[in-house]
Amino acid sequence: MSVSLQPYNISLPSFSPVFIYEPQRDGPPNLGWNSSYSVGPQPLAFSPYGIVGQGIAYHVTQYDGASISLGFEGTAVYFCVSEGTSALYTFLVDGTQISTTGDPTDAACANYGGLANVLLVANALDYGVHNVTLLVHVSNAIPQVQFFGATVTVGAGERGAKTTQVIDDSKFQYTSGWYSADDDPLMWNGEYQVSCDYSPNSIASYTFTGADAVMLHGLSLYDDYGFTVTLSNQPPVIFNASDTYWRHSSVLLFFAGGLNNTDSYTITIANYDPNQPNPPTVNNPNNVAGTACATVDKLVLVQDDLSSTINGTTGGAPPPVSSTLSIGWILAIVFASLLFLVLVALVYLVLYWRRRYRKLAERDASIDGSILDGIDPTPWSDRNTFTAVAQNTSELSLGFLPVGSPDTALNPPNARVPPEVVAISPHSYPRLTTHSAETKAVGQLDRNTPPVSRAPEEIQLARRRPSARSDTSSSQQVPPISLTGEMLQTISAVVSRQLQQEYTTREGIGQPPAYVSQPDNQ
Repeated sequence: MSVSLQPYNISLPSFSPVFIYEPQRDGPPNLGWNSSYSVGPQPLAFSPYGIVGQGIAYHVTQYDGASISLGFEGTAVYFCVSEGTSALYTFLVDGTQISTTGDPTDAACANYGGLANVLLVANALDYGVHNVTLLVHVSNAIPQVQFFGATVTVGAGERGAKTTQVIDDSKFQYTSGWYSADDDPLMWNGEYQVSCDYSPNSIASYTFTGADAVMLHGLSLYDDYGFTVTLSNQPPVIFNASDTYWRHSSVLLFFAGGLNNTDSYTITIANYDPNQPNPPTVNNPNNVAGTACATVDKLVLVQDDLSSTINGTTGGAPPPVSSTLSIGWILAIVFASLLFLVLVALVYLVLYWRRRYRKLAERDASIDGSILDGIDPTPWSDRNTFTAVAQNTSELSLGFLPVGSPDTALNPPNARVPPEVVAISPHSYPRLTTHSAETKAVGQLDRNTPPVSRAPEEIQLARRRPSARSDTSSSQQVPPISLTGEMLQTISAVVSRQLQQEYTTREGIGQPPAYVSQPDNQ
């Protein structure tokens, strides 16, 4: 067995049947060992139900050559004793004397109320089966040795935290002869199983898996004599649980460590000692006839704290169901959350850019688009620009042309005036006041304001660059074009075209007349 097993300490009181007392378990101390308690005198009357002791239990002897033996599988053992004057003893482990002692106030002896004054130590043993013996040497009946109990260190599976699971006696399987008793409230759940059928066939058994160590509890009473315990793959062991006066409830009857928690084990207790085929005669002060009995109170399984493999084939608690999420579910939830956040961000960005694109489109939209049917806006002009264009009318094509003379330009020279948009024709028609009035009403134009016209290439340039530009005939810079002026000119051109279409339709002619603005008579 590997030394890397988790150490597990088990406390053993002096009245546990796992200790073998010689030459007798309970009797006068000068003839062997005597079972006693630290409070009150030894009972004077025998009780078939036993007496619950007061104080600290211990065994005492004044017999030279008295001994206590213990067998276990583990790595350490600690004996707690109290020695009288001139009382000598020998502490043997696997036949080798051990003289190591420790502090009697150590936790190994903490259950004995400070009555133990010697701690015998045998630790750092190789893991395996060991036999321990305490041998007493006295020269007369005065000195005595008191034994309070021991602690053993066994192996309990892999290293880590451990827990225990209690299997109630009702979960065992029993042959005939076993019955339930409920006369002891100190037993587990207040009841236990009893067999007084002294026979190798009087058996109680339980099968389990998932345990690193196991402990069997029962009763120690005057008529609980020899019994045999068998654990799978291990040799049977025989113990004696009798006590003349005292009743020890739920005492440790058997223990074993170093189990493989992946294996299945069956523990069996038989009310029988093969070394004593006939039931013993009960020896008690009142010579009360007794019957050899055996008891089962509970089974304690030591297991890994996180283990969920405790499954007894004949009973036991079901394995715990985990309520935690697996790693796969956790990762799936995290991924889904991140994906949701990404989708929300994408939707927000799409809405944001659509809103921004709409605003940019509204800001950059040109007024000469489909709204005005391709009509180019005519910018405002000053007198120098007007003069230069008017002198080169021969280069202009038919269409919307300026009419007037430089003399009609406003002063000062750089004043910006809205032009009057008119149409010309080679035909000489009289000017109709109604049409002129309509044009005046729409554009709110002044007859004395000289219109301005541009060559086609200049008009296209104005579409691309509505800002001020230099005239070829003058070094004076033209002021920047006003957007409001451009809109008024464009609206005037649209109204003029509409008037032309109405006239041609009404008169039935192919070419529109030229509406010539006449200067007012002074």
